[in-house]
This record gives sequence, C-alpha cells and structure tokens, in this order.
Amino acid sequence: MSEKWNNKSVLLPYWLGEICLFRKSFNLRVSNADFINAPSEDPSLLKPYTIEMNKGTDGYMLHSVPLDQSRSNFWIEDGYIKYITKFYNHYYIDLEMSYDQYLAGFSTKTRSTLKRKIKTFEKLNEGKIDWRRYSTTDEMINFHQLARQISKYTYQEKLLNAGMPEDKKFYEDMLQRAKIGAVNGYILFLYSKPVSYLYTPIENDRFIYAYLGYHPEASKYSPGIVLQFKVLEYLFSKKDSKIFDFTEGESDQKRLFSTHHVHCGNLICLKYTMANYFWLGLNRLTNKLSNILGIFLDWLGVKTFFKKFLRR
Repeated sequence: MSEKWNNKSVLLPYWLGEICLFRKSFNLRVSNADFINAPSEDPSLLKPYTIEMNKGTDGYMLHSVPLDQSRSNFWIEDGYIKYITKFYNHYYIDLEMSYDQYLAGFSTKTRSTLKRKIKTFEKLNEGKIDWRRYSTTDEMINFHQLARQISKYTYQEKLLNAGMPEDKKFYEDMLQRAKIGAVNGYILFLYSKPVSYLYTPIENDRFIYAYLGYHPEASKYSPGIVLQFKVLEYLFSKKDSKIFDFTEGESDQKRLFSTHHVHCGNLICLKYTMANYFWLGLNRLTNKLSNILGIFLDWLGVKTFFKKFLRR
C-alpha cells in the first residue's frame, strides 16, 4: 500500500442513473493502494498506521484497494463507518511487452476494426493522422488551451463535471509537472481543428490516464479511440514507463485497450457520527437505486438511447 497520504476535500457524488443529484464534501486523508503488487486485502486491516489523523479531518480514504468481490461494502469498526463506495475492475497496460505482442492480444476482428477506424480518419484528414504530443511548460500551456476548446462541448464536462479542469490548483500542478518532465498531453486534429485530447501525468513509472475527451461533432469518427491508439503506439516505441494506468472505473475503451485488470474498490472511512452515518447510508441507497434503474432501463431496451440522450 502507498505510504503517501494527502489532505484532500473529497466530493462524494450521489447518482441516480447517469444523473448526478449533488455532491457532499468531506475533508479526508487520502492515499492510493498499490493495486498491482498488493494481494487482495481485508479492508478491516487497512488504515493509515504511519500517519496521525489530523483533528480537522473527517476520516480517510483509500483508492484502488484490491478486494474480494464477495465481501460486504458497509460496516462499523474501530469508531469508523467503513464504506466501499464502488467496486470496479482497475485496468492497465503492460508497456514492457513488445508492440507486436500487444497487438496480438486483440482478436482478428478487433484489429480489423481498429485499422478501419484509423484509415477512415486518415482519409478524412487528407491521408494523415494529425496528432501532437506536448510536454514542456510552454507546450502544456498550449495543450491546455486546446483541450479546453474541446472539453467545454463534451458530455464529461456538461453532465459528469469531469472535463479538462481549468481551476488554478490543477493548472499550477500541471505546470509544475511539466518542469520536471512528469506529464504529457496529446491532441488529435481534424481539418486542423482539435477534436480529441488525452492528459497523462507520469508517476512511479506509470502513465496515468487522467482526462480524455472528444468533440461530439466528430464522435462518429471515433477520435478518442484513434488518439488512444496512436499514443499507445508511441509509448510502446519509447519504453519510458512500465505501465499505462487506466485508473479507477470501467468503460468499453479501457476494456478494449487494457492487457490486465485487478478487481478493486474505493474505501472511505468516516468517524462514527449520526451525520456521517446518514450521508454514507444515503450514498449507498442512491447507488442501489441507480443499479435497479439501470437494470430496468436495460430490460425495456432503452438504456443505450437514454445514455445518448443525456450525453448530447
């Protein structure tokens, strides 16, 4: 488990299907578990032994804890309410294999589909894939401007509040990373206009899949997949890091491009008070209702339509 703990204001989202009703803020000590090297752990044993809990914190949180899929997600222990906010497969790519080995992991049909998407995009763009990498301070300033041009139109920003950030704290962190060579940005262009971006901080020999978005007007040409494919081709050739980490959460694109995954969960531990019990219990309830709603919409055969409608 990582020993790096930071104070952070964590916004716990309350979802109903694909709609975020609101977010509740908690001041927590936060860290990341080493999901690749650590075996599945008992969450009752996971606590920040090496730090002292600050008086101003509500508790602590661990991301990407390797977990047994069958365990409970809500319990009280040692004066804390412990809640696994979500279970998910944490996907990643082993960049130490060869590019040919990586491609061989795709089915014949998938390889053919990817090649077709690349060729289609090339034909649209006068026979070339116009994508660019940014890494220096000046380049990252330019990257951020271009990424924001795309992000403001994306459903990630409009619906999920997960577009390319523009707040001062993120911007300063991006520039600080650029000074020490710990970040890359990538932009895909169509007709000389930016249509997709990918932002990847670099930590502990890992490229972190932090933010990806694409302009909805170009969605039928799969710009996100095209950019992801070109970036991976570049990373395999450079061998600058060992892992491309897709971070928490699941998506078709992560499943498509990953080589491995580990079943994980996010563990939040709040001091046992009635208020905290209410807020975590409510989050657990809305998550259950969201799952039921998803199953119901899927049964009606309108789940995909509903998602597309909300993401317009």
